[in-house]
Amino acid sequence: MARILIVEDDANSLALVVQLLEETHQVLTAQDGCEAVRRAAEERPDLIVMDLALPGMSGWEAAECIRGDARTRTIPILALTAHVMEAQREAAFQAGCDALLSKPVEEDRLFQQIDTLLQRGRTAHGEDSDRR
Repeated sequence: MARILIVEDDANSLALVVQLLEETHQVLTAQDGCEAVRRAAEERPDLIVMDLALPGMSGWEAAECIRGDARTRTIPILALTAHVMEAQREAAFQAGCDALLSKPVEEDRLFQQIDTLLQRGRTAHGEDSDRR
């Protein structure tokens, strides 16, 4: 069971993603960028699913901080955002996000992207690449 940190400031969006993932993964939550950076370092999740438009420290800034910390730099980050303009998508990848899905989230695409990133993370960490 993978440990996934969900970072979302909107209570309804957070509840939806948690509900989708909690049966198959251990879910951790954060509601802003600062909390995301702190929880990532403390909890060392297998994957971070993060909104980019967060209060205080944005998801873009949080991704940069996570990538800048040796303890968390290899954790895959899946950005969920309503910001779908090409410049904003590019900024997400430059900040360190590994993949991006637009809101509203399509359940099948979310699960597919999570599986892909978790598999990539296992391979990067030298774990059994045949586990799916």
